[in-house]
Amino acid sequence: MSISKPSGSKIKRKIADEHRIFQVKWELEYFCCEIKDKIICLICNNTINVPKLYNIKRHYEQHKSKYNNYEGLMREEKLKELKLGVKKQQSMFSKVLQESEAAVHASYVLSELIAKHSKPFTDGDFIKECLMKAGEIVCPGNVKAFQSISLSRNTVAERVTDLAANLSDQIKAKSSSFESFSIACDESTDISGKAQLAVFLRSCDKNFNIFEELLELIPMPGTTTGEDIFTCVFGLLQKYNLPLAKLNSVATDGAPSMTGKNKGFVALLRKKLSEIHGSNIHHMHCIIHQEVLCTKVINMENVLSYIKKVINFIRSRGLNQRQFTAFLSELDSEYSGLSYYTEVRWLSCSKILKQFWDLKEEICQFLKTKNQDGRKRVKWNYHATRLEPSFTCSFFCKISSTECLQITCTAFGTNVASYDTVKVWHRKFENKDYDIQEAERSGRPPDVDEASLREVVEEDQYATTRELAKKLDTSSMSISRTMQRINLTYNSISACRMTQADKERRVRTSTNLLEYEPKNKILDWTVTCDQK
Repeated sequence: MSISKPSGSKIKRKIADEHRIFQVKWELEYFCCEIKDKIICLICNNTINVPKLYNIKRHYEQHKSKYNNYEGLMREEKLKELKLGVKKQQSMFSKVLQESEAAVHASYVLSELIAKHSKPFTDGDFIKECLMKAGEIVCPGNVKAFQSISLSRNTVAERVTDLAANLSDQIKAKSSSFESFSIACDESTDISGKAQLAVFLRSCDKNFNIFEELLELIPMPGTTTGEDIFTCVFGLLQKYNLPLAKLNSVATDGAPSMTGKNKGFVALLRKKLSEIHGSNIHHMHCIIHQEVLCTKVINMENVLSYIKKVINFIRSRGLNQRQFTAFLSELDSEYSGLSYYTEVRWLSCSKILKQFWDLKEEICQFLKTKNQDGRKRVKWNYHATRLEPSFTCSFFCKISSTECLQITCTAFGTNVASYDTVKVWHRKFENKDYDIQEAERSGRPPDVDEASLREVVEEDQYATTRELAKKLDTSSMSISRTMQRINLTYNSISACRMTQADKERRVRTSTNLLEYEPKNKILDWTVTCDQK
C-alpha cells in the first residue's frame, strides 16, 4: 500500500528552472557584470548568487552612498575602469597559472632528457644553474621564469617515474590493437654487479604501424637460470595484457640460460605455447658467444706476440708514449699514436694491426732512437716483418682475397718462385674450393717407390736429385720429398771426386752466371736446389 502526498503540498521552485537572463542595463545602473554565467559585483568583486533584480539592487545599496554620485559620462567611465580592473586581475591569475604550467612542462622535458642520456638525477641542479646564467645574459627580465623550474634530485626522480608510468599506460592501451608482436631479451650485469633483464617489444597493428619500446628492465637479485627468466617474461606479458597467441618471434643473446635445449628460456617458452595454443615461435639469438670460441681456435700468437711487445714498450712508459706522439707529429703522420691491445675486445684487434702495419717504418725509426733494435727485440725476420702482419691485418680487416694476394706479392716480390703457387691457391679459394690437399697433377706420378729409390741411391751415392728423377721417371720434387720421408741421405759431390771436365763445366757455368747477373738479377730469385 503506497502513501500518496497530499494534494495541497507545494513543489519548491528552482532558480535554474526560471531561466533568468542578465540584462545589460544592470551594468551601468548597479556596477555589475556577468562572467562565466555568474553575476559579479565590480565594486567588491563578490558573486551575486540569485540573478534577480531585487537581489542585485539590494547588493548595490551597500555601495550606493559612494557610487551614486556618478552620473552620465562619469558613470560610464567609472564602469569601464571597474571592468578593466577585473580583467587585469583575471589576466594576472591566468599568467601565474600559465607560468606555473610552463615551468612544470619544462621540468618534465629536462627530466626526460636526463633519463634518455643516462645522466645522474643530481645533474638537474647543475642544468638549472646553467639556465639561470644563460637567462641573466639573454633575457634578464625573465630570470624568474627559469628560477621556477624545479630540477632537484627528488623532483627529477619523480618526473622520470611519472614518464615511465605514462609509457606503461600507453602500451597497455595499445596492446589490444596489436595483431602480432615479438620480444627481445638480454640479460646482463650492471655496474653494481646486479643482474638486469631487459625486455624489448616490437609490434604491428592492422594498419601495419610499427611500435617499438623498451618494455621493462627487470632486476634479478637471485639466480638467472632459464626458469627464472621465463617466469619474469611470462609475468611481464600478463602485466601488459599481451597474449601469447600473438607472439611471433623471440630474440635473445647466446647464453646457455637463453638458448638451452631443454631448460633454456626459449625451450620453456615454446613448451608453454604448445600447451596453450599448440603453436611455435621463431627464435634468433646472438652469435658473439660462438665467435669468441672461434677466435680462441685461431692461433695467431706468433704474429700478435711481438706486436704486443712493441706496443707495450711504447705505451706502458709515459715518456716513450709522449716522445712517440711528438715523433709522429713531426712526420705529419695520420696517426697520433698506438692503441692498447686488449684481448677481450676482439673487434679492436684489426684497428691495432692496421695501425702497426701503417706505422711500421716509424716504429723502427723510433726504436732506433731509443737504442732498441726493433728487429732483434721482437725477433723480426723477413717473413714476420713483411708477410705475417700484412696477412693478419688483411684477415682482421676483412680484405678481399685479391687484395690479400697483392699484399703477399708486394711483401715478397712478384719474381719469386712461390708466386705461381700463391696464384694457384688464390684461384682455388676464389672458386670456393677450400680443400688443402694438393690436386693430382698430370704427367709423371708424384709418388716414388721407396724400394726402387733405395736401390738407385745405393748404386750411385753421388747422384743428384735430377739424375735420380730421370732414372725413376718422376720429378725432382718427388725424389726430395720421398727421401725426407724415409730419412734417406746420399753423399754430396766432393771436389776430389770431380773430373777435370766437371770442374771446367762448373767454372764456365759460374762465369756465364756472373755475366748474366747485372742485367737480369737472377741471384735475387728464390731458386731450388736443382737450379743451384
